[in-house]
Amino acid sequence: MSVDLDFDDIEKLVEDAARDPSDRGRAARAADPEKESRGARSRSRRKRTSPRNRSRGRDRSDRDADRQERSDFAERERLEWEATKERKREEQRQREEEEERQKQIEDATRGDRTVMVASLAVKADERDLYEFFTQGGANVRDVQIIRDARTGRSKGVGYVEFGSQDMASKALSLSGQSIRGHSVSIQPSHAERNRMTSGAMVARGANGEMGGPMSEPPLRLYVGGLVDSLAGVNEDALRKLFAPFGELEFI
Repeated sequence: MSVDLDFDDIEKLVEDAARDPSDRGRAARAADPEKESRGARSRSRRKRTSPRNRSRGRDRSDRDADRQERSDFAERERLEWEATKERKREEQRQREEEEERQKQIEDATRGDRTVMVASLAVKADERDLYEFFTQGGANVRDVQIIRDARTGRSKGVGYVEFGSQDMASKALSLSGQSIRGHSVSIQPSHAERNRMTSGAMVARGANGEMGGPMSEPPLRLYVGGLVDSLAGVNEDALRKLFAPFGELEFI
């Protein structure tokens, strides 16, 4: 079969033969757009599923997992720290409440655990009182001698606080013994005496005496240290001294 070719057809064939194969492929794809689209999709799939891309995907997934694990660990650490801090705050609050409760108990019972020592020698000091009461094994927590604010001289009165009310009660039995050559008088403290007086007044009021249970007990004042130049002070002198301050029931 013979084909008639003109000069233009021959020239085109020569140009196609001389053209680079890749160029011929692009020209063919340009002539067929649908074929070019299918080729692009095929190349994209090959690119996505290539071993190199799969390795990159795994690396990215591992990094994301590590990042999430670190974030979870940090969150757990934060929650544990908050719980520990809250537990310590609660323990501190409980300790403070217990200390406050113990302090209130001690304050409420201090009067019952304290005795008053009167007729002390002027030269008697806190150590003398401490040694006097601890020689029998008593637990003495505090000793205080009342002194003149201006001269610092003892007024002949002291207070001794014991570790328990039983010890304070036993100390009352030592009244009449000598400290520094002076016979001392040991009595319940003013707080204890006022409590006992108040209870007695309420009881008397409940029995119809003194105007009922709400009657206030009389104020009792102890005057001690009447030694040396004050040894001659008598009842009449004390009455004249305190009469301007109110009615005196007895001295």
